[in-house]
Formats: sequence, C-alpha cells, structure tokens
Amino acid sequence: MAEIRPPTVPRRRAAAPPGLGLGQALGVALVALLLAAPVTPRRGRPPSPVRLAVVVNGERPETDVSVAQLRRIFLGEQRFWGDGTPVHGVLPPQERPELVERFLRQTLGLPPDEYWRHWRGNVFRGVNNRKPLSLATTPATLRAVFRSRIPIAVVPAADLPAGERGLKVLAVGGKRIDDPDYPLQVN
Repeated sequence: MAEIRPPTVPRRRAAAPPGLGLGQALGVALVALLLAAPVTPRRGRPPSPVRLAVVVNGERPETDVSVAQLRRIFLGEQRFWGDGTPVHGVLPPQERPELVERFLRQTLGLPPDEYWRHWRGNVFRGVNNRKPLSLATTPATLRAVFRSRIPIAVVPAADLPAGERGLKVLAVGGKRIDDPDYPLQVN
C-alpha cells in the first residue's frame, strides 16, 4: 500500500520592505513593539494616599461624621440628617474614576460593580431611590453642595479652594483633614 503524504508547500523567505534588509526590518518591528507596549508603573514606592474631604453646605449644623455614618449614607441606609433634612451622597467626581473606586472599596468595603448592584436592589425593593450622584468635576460637585443643604460630598482635599464661603469640611471620626491619622486617605 502506498504511503499518503500531505502536499508540500514551498517555503518562502520572509520579505523585507523595499529599501530595508531583513535584519533592519526586524529591528524596526522590535522598536515598534516596544513603543506600543504598555508602561508598567515603577516598583518600589506605592502611590501616595489621597485625602478625601467630606463637604457639606456651610449652613448645616454638623461638624463631624463617622466612617460608619458615611457608609450608611452612601449605602442608602441613612436617608435623613439628625434634624430631619434629607441627605444625599455625592461620590468623588467622574474626572477621577480611580478615586471613586478607591472610596467604594476602602471606605464602603465594596467594589464598584457590587456597589451599583446594591443600589439597583435598593431601588427595585423601594428601599431608597436616591442613588448617590457623581458629578463631572470637583467644582461642579462643590457648586451642588453650595446650593443645597441636602448633599454630603466626597472630593479630593487637594482640589478644595482656599477659604470657600458657604461650604464646610467635616471632621471624620473626630479627625480633621490635616491630622496624620485622618481616616479618609485612599491608596
């Protein structure tokens, strides 16, 4: 019986672009791959923690909020301030999505997908339909807080304007924003 062999395909040499030798073409391709490769962060030092300020309208009587109370507000479990005024959480601004994620994970203990699933459940069950807002920028967030006694916002402390009237930065757990052990520092 005759042996059946697959057809042979003639081998071609890799062709270099016109004007370049094969070695030069491979060198250009390697450089292009290296330039397109994602840049990995330097190892060693972790990123500096970012302090998040908790801001309310300057007319609010509160001067301090606990981390547990912040958690209840942003999870929709606390819907009113102590004086009966509604409270509405405002997440860090959309221009800083990494801070939104860090705040949710480190302060509320939930990754973003679980957090929003929690809120869909709240709305579906009729528990609370006032989902926290996330405005585009820190100035937009601060304007919303300035105009109403309802919001409690979390913004990067470095983005706060100096001496802004009509806004109040709350202490968190009895710690002021410049205290070394301030609790709202996210990595």
